[in-house]
Amino acid sequence: MNTERTWMRWLERALFLIGVLLVIHPVVSSRFFFTVDGPAHAYNASLLLDLFDTPSEGRAWEVNPVPVPNWTGHVLLALLQLVLQAPEALKVVYLLCLVGLPFAFRAVVKDHSSGPPWASSLSLPMAMHLPFAMGYLNFAIGIVLFLLIVHRWERLVRTSFAQRQWWYLAILLLVLYFSHLVPFLFALIWLGLQWCYAALGPGALNGHARGYWLRKAGRLVLCALPGSLFTAAYLLSGSSDGASLLAEWGAGPDRWYILFLPFQNADGPSEVLIWKMFLFAVGAIILGLSMDIGPLPRQHASGPPVSLLVPVGAFMIATVLFATLPDRFGKGGDVLIRMTLLMHLCAFIVIAHLPIPRTVGLSVALLGCGMVVLQDHVRSGLHKAGEERTRQCYEACSKIPVGSTIVTVAFPWTDAHLAEIAAADRHALHLSNYEFINPHFPLRWKPLVAEQMRMLPNDPLDRLGAYSNTRGALIRVADHIIVMGGTPVELGPGAMFDMECELERSHVPTFANNTCRIYSRR
Repeated sequence: MNTERTWMRWLERALFLIGVLLVIHPVVSSRFFFTVDGPAHAYNASLLLDLFDTPSEGRAWEVNPVPVPNWTGHVLLALLQLVLQAPEALKVVYLLCLVGLPFAFRAVVKDHSSGPPWASSLSLPMAMHLPFAMGYLNFAIGIVLFLLIVHRWERLVRTSFAQRQWWYLAILLLVLYFSHLVPFLFALIWLGLQWCYAALGPGALNGHARGYWLRKAGRLVLCALPGSLFTAAYLLSGSSDGASLLAEWGAGPDRWYILFLPFQNADGPSEVLIWKMFLFAVGAIILGLSMDIGPLPRQHASGPPVSLLVPVGAFMIATVLFATLPDRFGKGGDVLIRMTLLMHLCAFIVIAHLPIPRTVGLSVALLGCGMVVLQDHVRSGLHKAGEERTRQCYEACSKIPVGSTIVTVAFPWTDAHLAEIAAADRHALHLSNYEFINPHFPLRWKPLVAEQMRMLPNDPLDRLGAYSNTRGALIRVADHIIVMGGTPVELGPGAMFDMECELERSHVPTFANNTCRIYSRR
């Protein structure tokens, strides 16, 4: 019997590892993996390193004094760029996000399993979610940290709330705040539910007075206090629009459509179909388990019974928030996509609490790996096209002299940040840097510089402002203008000719390929 259990454990580990390798294959198979915002984060992370190389007086930008929750990914990318070029630094962060989610989820599953953690394979199809494909790296890191906090609470309980575990929890919560606000706030909700169940649930007074749990609540508040204070400072700083939130509460786009949006990166209808099939198969497994006669009570790997109340309660809260929150909060968008991702995570954590027989567990593991294969098949064309555009843009922009000023005019919005990977390695100043004008990021234009930009005179190139995040007069003074894609039809007939004539008054075409064109100052 022991031999059979050992064999099943190794089989589960092998299938999980195969699934992880399938997940990361698109990233490791090429130097350039395409995400929309990833290059922008790599570029702004490189500017953090310039803080130590250039005097403040010589910079037009500065560190945002508001403690914004978007620092973790930037700091990590900056540290990696001390030893790696921007494409490799980005790839490392991509891999950390893709590997981190299934392994963190696996840690949560093992907290509630005395046998092989078969349910951990459910996380494999979730790893390359839409926020990751969009390049929302801080949020992707935040999801991993959220799962680690869920796991850390279990360690706290098992170690009878050891002092060292409290410190780990406090550090994780602080880092989570500086990653992303949504998973941080949801982690506080989860921990609150965990404490309520521990203090008020069955067996709460087993050897402990009420004061014991009140003291634990005080420690939990202390762990969450730094991040909570930073949250208050951030929300009260004017970086977000509370009035807009109240006005749009419950409004917004089709929420049924958004319910499956986090899992479509390329072909929307095909990916929604296979994800619905995946959920149907998982639901059938749950139904079969629930109809099983006389199931054994679920146990922690080290002892006490586990309740479904916490993950079910968290799932219900996530559902209510998904049904009522607006999709935008000030300049922050895609709130509903983030909430539905948390909903799916909570649902899978509920499944992780269920007793899964060996044969069913094997089916779950094969189902998770099969979903990853299907996703890769559907997305392979998108990945290859994105890799090729990223490669062409990087090679073209690598010819720009070090220390130049650049502006990007991107007609397909998805390619707006491709040039910034090379800009990071060339130490260029990107005048159309969208993070400088967005209050949710670590760096910004100096207030005086921002005011001078607003006072710039009108220019014929202002018509390109919607495609470059900056004024036409600023486009004209850049050393190099990088134009991504062809001119869209909404600019009117002859727009390409008019734009080129206007650009060539101050710049000359110096390079062109299938992805971008570069105009350099005369």
